[in-house]
Amino acid sequence: MDRSPNPYRPSLTWPVIALLAAEVTVATLALVTISVDRDVNRGVYTGEIADGGPVYRLPAIEIVVDRKTELARIEREERRERQAREKTARPAA
Repeated sequence: MDRSPNPYRPSLTWPVIALLAAEVTVATLALVTISVDRDVNRGVYTGEIADGGPVYRLPAIEIVVDRKTELARIEREERRERQAREKTARPAA
């Protein structure tokens, strides 16, 4: 019995097809995500002119800050201001 090698063995065919389908799906989702992100960051012209230029309404920006970090920054800035005032208030020797 002469068996010729079959290049399309079922044990490899379906995993390869599934892998290719997954890659195509991921590539398509990446393109959709990129186009959606670009649309979100665009400003919308309001129809108004201010200071000789058009006025655009930009999307809201969400800022998240750690309370401890922010309080430490405020304290540091106040300390620097206090030191600067003390330095200028000292009489020259």
